[in-house]
Order: sequence, then C-alpha cells, then structure tokens
Amino acid sequence: MMQEESFTVSPDGLSRLLAVREDSIEAATNRFYTNHGSLYEAFGARGRAACKEDIGYHLEFIAAALEFGSIDVLVIYIRWLASVLRSRHIPDEHLALSLDYLVEAIGVRLSEADAAALALVVAKAKSALFEDAAGATPYTAAMPCAWEECDAFQEALVSGDRLKALEIFRQVITAGRGFVDTEMHLVQPTFYRIGEGWQANKVSVAQEHVATAIAHSILAREFAHAQPEPRVDRKVVLACVEGNHHMLGLQMVADAFELQGWEVRNIGANTPTSALVRFVREDDPHLVGLSAAMPHHLPAARGAIARLRSELGEACPPLMLGGYAINQFESLSTMLGADFTGADARAAAETGSGIMG
Repeated sequence: MMQEESFTVSPDGLSRLLAVREDSIEAATNRFYTNHGSLYEAFGARGRAACKEDIGYHLEFIAAALEFGSIDVLVIYIRWLASVLRSRHIPDEHLALSLDYLVEAIGVRLSEADAAALALVVAKAKSALFEDAAGATPYTAAMPCAWEECDAFQEALVSGDRLKALEIFRQVITAGRGFVDTEMHLVQPTFYRIGEGWQANKVSVAQEHVATAIAHSILAREFAHAQPEPRVDRKVVLACVEGNHHMLGLQMVADAFELQGWEVRNIGANTPTSALVRFVREDDPHLVGLSAAMPHHLPAARGAIARLRSELGEACPPLMLGGYAINQFESLSTMLGADFTGADARAAAETGSGIMG
C-alpha cells in the first residue's frame, strides 16, 4: 500500500473544477489530437471518442483525489488504465501527456493555489506510475486463493464449453467443498484471470461475455441444490451501481446472504441511482449492498451513496460497498461514504450479519 499524503483544493476550487468539466475535457482532447492525432488515424472517429472518454475519467478521479485529500484512488486508476493501454500499444508517455493537457486546461480556470494543488496531485500520481517498474496490477493481491481446478475451468469458459465448465464445477462440489467456497476459490479467481487477460488484450470482449453467461447459468442451476440456513428476519437489497454491467460478483454475494438465511433482493446490473433510491425507500431493507467493478464506476458509487443518505435520511439502512474496484484498497469504501465493505462474498455476508446482530 502506498503511503497516503494529503492534497486538497478549496470548496470553491472543487466546484469550479467540476463546472468547467466539459470545456476542459474538450480542450485537452483537441490538444492531444493536434499534437499526436496522426499516430491514431487508423482508429478514426472511434479513437478520438475513446481518447475524450478516457480524459473524462481522468477528471473524475482527479476530482475524487482532491475531494478526499488522497492520491491513492487516482494512482490505482492510472495504473489500471496504463496496463490496458500498454497492451494496445499506447505508451505511458501518451497517458501522461493527456493528464498534463487536462491539468493545463483546468488550471487556467482556477485560483493560483488551487491550480498548484491540482498540478501537484497529478504529478505525484504520474510519478507513482513511472516508478512502478514491475507494472503489477493492484487487483491481483486481493484475489482469493485459487484452487487447482481454475486453469481447466478458465479454459472451458473462454472456449465456450459450457458442459465442461459445469462438469468441473460439479466435481468440486461433489468433493465436499461448499457452494460459497467454490464460488470464491474457483469462479472468482478464474474471472480475475479472465479480466487480466482482457487488460493484456489476450481475451476478447466476446469471450469474456460468453464466459460470464456460462458462469451465471452454472451458478443459477447449481444453487438450487445448495442447503441454506434457516430463514432469519433480515432483508438485503443488492445492486450494481449505474454503469456497472458486471454482476457476477454481486450474484455471489447474493448467494452468500441467501445461504445464511437472508431475504435477498438482487436488482442486478447498471441500476440507475434514482431507481435504486426509490426501490430502497419502498422495500425498506435492513441493509443495502452496492458493487463497483471497475475504477470508472467509483464516482457513480459515491453519488449513489450520497443520494441514499440525503434522500432517506435517518431511514437509510447501513450501506455496504464492494467489488473488483474496491477490494485492493481497504479504506476506499469508507472514503466513498459506505459504512463497510467485504473482500469477498462470505466476508460481506458475515460482516452484514454481524452488524445487524
């Protein structure tokens, strides 16, 4: 874990930064393409749109770093994005330049002190990127211990062999390993590896989608044979935050809660914040669990948590935040406003049960 330092701008500076968001993103994108666009001509309009989208994400994470006074979340994002871009033959220097152009576009719109804080937080984050010679993704350390069957399971999923994947899953269960343990040590590590394969441009989006669909079908089919504990008077609402379409991990959390006897409302993927708040108000659960799978889902998670607290007031239940983007940074969930997190499905259910007593 990197040592945390404090970087802040004034409240007016943060408001100003967000107010000039669109103009700053457009200016930084135009400058990047003016200076380097010839290298990306093969990507056409799609490449320029992707560049603008990435610069928009830069700003989201810069704002979060300045709001919370910590560069950790920005460094995590930059290292993740760099690993993706490297595999697509985009050098770290171009990522650094896009950050510089954004800082300059925003800086002229801020006070001298706020512009200096902005430049400092980005410089520190870039330094952490270039000093990380090993290039290790920060997510790997959070991966649960992988069972030996993961290699064959991954091969079956990526190749689209549903029957082989089902056979492996059933063999593990038949060997006496519990359903939640199998999700944690067979399914979850396998999808960490598949995600790393996508980052390295070795697994296609289509292959990842096929693998996910097969895994969902296996978990739904085999869950019917699991033996839950007696029902308890507890209800949890689970949802992926807006923009998060990766709901496999959330399904594992739902399974863990249900096997502990909870009544589970799993809303699923890409839940609009307004719909989430309305559902929680009407359903009146004892607990709400949210999932942020990727770094660019963190702003949506923060917004959902803030709205739940603001609109529900004292009626807001405890809020849990987890997912792929949270697990490698233990304090990130509370920085974003949640009450607690769980590093895996079992930890989430056990922590939730412990909080409720």
